[in-house]
Amino acid sequence: MGTETPAVNAAGINKHFGAFHAVRDLDFQVRKGEIVSLLGPSGCGKTTMLRMLAGFVTPTSGTIAIAGKVVNGVPPHRRHVGMMFQSYALFPHMSVGENVAFGLRMRSVPKAEIKLRVEEALRAVRLADRIDSYPRQLSGGQQQRVALARALVIKPDVLLLDEPFGALDRELRQHLQAEMKRLQRQLGISTLLVTHDQEEVLLLSDRIAVMHKGRMDQIAAPEEIFERPATRFVAEFMGGTNIFEGRVEQQGGTGLFRIAGSGDAIGLLACGPFSQAAGAPVMIRPERVTLVANRDRGTPPAAAIMSGRVTEMNYLGSSTEYRVALDGDDEVEIVSRIPGLQASGERPRLDEPVFVCFDSAAVHSLPVSSQL
Repeated sequence: MGTETPAVNAAGINKHFGAFHAVRDLDFQVRKGEIVSLLGPSGCGKTTMLRMLAGFVTPTSGTIAIAGKVVNGVPPHRRHVGMMFQSYALFPHMSVGENVAFGLRMRSVPKAEIKLRVEEALRAVRLADRIDSYPRQLSGGQQQRVALARALVIKPDVLLLDEPFGALDRELRQHLQAEMKRLQRQLGISTLLVTHDQEEVLLLSDRIAVMHKGRMDQIAAPEEIFERPATRFVAEFMGGTNIFEGRVEQQGGTGLFRIAGSGDAIGLLACGPFSQAAGAPVMIRPERVTLVANRDRGTPPAAAIMSGRVTEMNYLGSSTEYRVALDGDDEVEIVSRIPGLQASGERPRLDEPVFVCFDSAAVHSLPVSSQL
């Protein structure tokens, strides 16, 4: 980050509601021009953190700085932040232009400047031709863009988004997510997004902060969060994954490692140096697991490390998900998620024996403490 002042700097943030500790010792920053997403299940503290940044909730302890200025005790309308809610919160008796101008009028901006900035904001969201319309005359997606224009027109130091696409159908949500990303990159506005949608954060975020029981389990780039989660909770929350309870044991002189589970060896893994704490779980993303049909194939390829039988197949459109019971331990299963094009060719069948293959780089060791 260098010496550049972050758009948001939250340090040692705690929030108590009576005996309930909603946010615990949070430290994070939003750099200028980036999108950071607070991701987590309901009740994890992400919306409380957002509302503390906006000024609607007061931290029990810790400091919040926006654009280098500590804002603890500063009311919301003086924090120079733009905020957009899931409900949009448009005034039904005001036109689109009046809704967008509201924040500027509250800040006593001259009328001539208000006119220019409202027109500019509506052009940015591609609604300049609806300036005289009323919210009831707009679609849900258009109302969402008006709410975005209203948040942007004040030229905030940071844009706060609280589940902004949650009320939209899937097709419209995906379209507006793409529009949001385009606009954010175009304007270079620092943004904090709160959501529980894993696909949304992977699409939009420069960094993702995963929250769990008021704490921040991990903050990192999307690839890091998805492929190398810091805790078991992060691994599981980012979508179904394979987690083996056991340990990795080097096979002396062979260059192979054994993943040992509750029963016999699950399999052999051809890989280079690999280290793991005793008893720590091992994670393998389903997208990194491929299957080779075992019909008259003879010896499996060198990358094949396990054998088993297909117990379940689920077509998901863009991919097909296979569940395989592994030989050697009837209770151990592995899930493979194969892209649609690959799955459309010769593919394993239900109740058929298969070889299970994955590269050594797909194996990620989780810390023992992450099981708690």
